[in-house]
Amino acid sequence: MYEVLKQLEPFSLSTHNDADGIYSAAILSSIFNVKELVFPEFNEYETDVALDLGTPNKNVTKVIVDHHPGWENVNTNAKVYHDIVPTGLILYKYLKE
Repeated sequence: MYEVLKQLEPFSLSTHNDADGIYSAAILSSIFNVKELVFPEFNEYETDVALDLGTPNKNVTKVIVDHHPGWENVNTNAKVYHDIVPTGLILYKYLKE
């Protein structure tokens, strides 16, 4: 994940406006150069990177990190990091070193 995000710098970032989304955005912003941060409606994102926002309604995002259900039949060109734990823990798993 680090290498993928490093290649996108500086990148635009969408995140959910709950504790998990805000914490996750803080993690990425402390490591990477984020040029824009937005808080869109759930599933309504069009930035380079999306955190904690569910499945995309458009196929423009390059990296998605999410824990919500509904990914079984999603067709996207994005690099998706999905797990059942909160998004902040997914980021920790991939970026802890």
